[in-house]
Amino acid sequence: SEGTPYILKVGLTSNLDWLGELEDLNALELQLPYYVSLEGDSEFGTSSLTSQCAFENTGEIITDVNSQGEEYNYKIYRLKDVALENINTECSREALLGTQITIEQCRNIFKDRPFRCKFKVGEGHASPVMQWDEIRAVARYNFKTEKNSVVSIVNMYGEVPEQGFANS
Repeated sequence: SEGTPYILKVGLTSNLDWLGELEDLNALELQLPYYVSLEGDSEFGTSSLTSQCAFENTGEIITDVNSQGEEYNYKIYRLKDVALENINTECSREALLGTQITIEQCRNIFKDRPFRCKFKVGEGHASPVMQWDEIRAVARYNFKTEKNSVVSIVNMYGEVPEQGFANS
């Protein structure tokens, strides 16, 4: 309903078909319906200085076609720098040398948590029944891929083959 704050969570997950891991997240942008306000917006009723929201309003509005083929206005929000720094924290054994946290703890703290933000639906747009709308996300990132393969090396002169590993 109108004026009621809800929680928006945005997370990143790897496609199981991709072999590798996220190396760096360069940017994460949300495109929200024009009548949705995130915590920190003046329409939400809080100051951006006191907001716990991981995203900030860029002030940009784009007009695009939604999945129904209709022209639609979206407000653009970007992930705050502090949230980008957190997710890009290096969790390698070398980077954590001399600290008290493990690689798993580092990933749990900095990499695997969703980005959170409270949001409200603007006046005249809340429905008394359940409804849906489109929220779009655009991410720019570097992804490191690795694939291990087993290669049999056969000596053509009749010697026993060796087993070896190759990275591609």
